[in-house]
Amino acid sequence: MEPAEARQSSRQRSDLWQAQMLRGTTPDGRTLFSQEHYEALLRTYLDAGYAFLTLYQYLEDPLARRRKVVLLRHDVDKDFKRLTLFSEVEDALKVPATYFVRVHAAYNVFSYPHYRLLKRLLAAGHEVGLHSNFRQFAELQGEDPLEVLAREAALLRAVLGRDYPGMAAHRDIDYLHNSIDLCQPRALEAAGLRYHAYQDDFFPPDMLYVNESFANFLDWGKVRPDRPILEGKSAYILTHPHWWFRWCPNEAD
Repeated sequence: MEPAEARQSSRQRSDLWQAQMLRGTTPDGRTLFSQEHYEALLRTYLDAGYAFLTLYQYLEDPLARRRKVVLLRHDVDKDFKRLTLFSEVEDALKVPATYFVRVHAAYNVFSYPHYRLLKRLLAAGHEVGLHSNFRQFAELQGEDPLEVLAREAALLRAVLGRDYPGMAAHRDIDYLHNSIDLCQPRALEAAGLRYHAYQDDFFPPDMLYVNESFANFLDWGKVRPDRPILEGKSAYILTHPHWWFRWCPNEAD
């Protein structure tokens, strides 16, 4: 194919993507992170023949890296109830995702409704894991970070009533502490965990990392969610539920 023809083909594919996936944008082209947007995004990947896996399924499946896959990851930082925006779409389309939840947060994973929702996620085939900045918590409390990690992992294990494989390090925007460098194999094993979401296994050359980001405004970051499809690569997609909505960004829960 000639370069000009290749560029034209790429533009056509991008136009198709824009028409289907980017429903609901502002007049200047910014993404509206609505439930409709999320559903269109997943449908586009399904139409392109992608397989959906949880992070642990991808880690454990030796054949997973030979095909185009989507890893859906949700870091539940603040607003627990909004994670249903994602699970409703995923359950309707029968695709799994990985949800990382905090035990030191404004929400309470022990509460009646949150506990019930966690159980519903597990029953639907989703993966649930720990979201934690154990280093920050330890420094603020004057405690050992690895002991904090072990306690947090045990607390979530008690809530779920079962073992779970993984964790994702959390960092608040206004804090510098980052736990990633402490997520070493021995520390994870001591806490009963098998992986963390930033380890090299999830970042092979044929996988693109897609996430929301702030520059002048909230939008997709350096890699927009159309690039994996246009380049024929797998996609590791991270979202944060408190930035998403059903019909209005400032809607009440």
